[in-house]
Amino acid sequence: MILKPKDIDINQAIAVCERNGVHVSSTPQGRKFVVQVNDNGSTITYEATVYAHRINSAIKSTWRFHAAKILNQKKEADAQ
Repeated sequence: MILKPKDIDINQAIAVCERNGVHVSSTPQGRKFVVQVNDNGSTITYEATVYAHRINSAIKSTWRFHAAKILNQKKEADAQ
């Protein structure tokens, strides 16, 4: 069964990501913000900008996305 980002609790998602070297943060860009992901040293900056009142939701969604990706990769590796 493939995990979806909405199936993961935010606290679990942050823990999984931090243990695997993934850190999510925000960076100001003018009056808006962009989400930045540091994945074991390589930095990914998303192009979509969000206003301050939506940044927490964007960061939370990004944590969950990356946690689901990590957990699904581990399940695939264990299955083989």
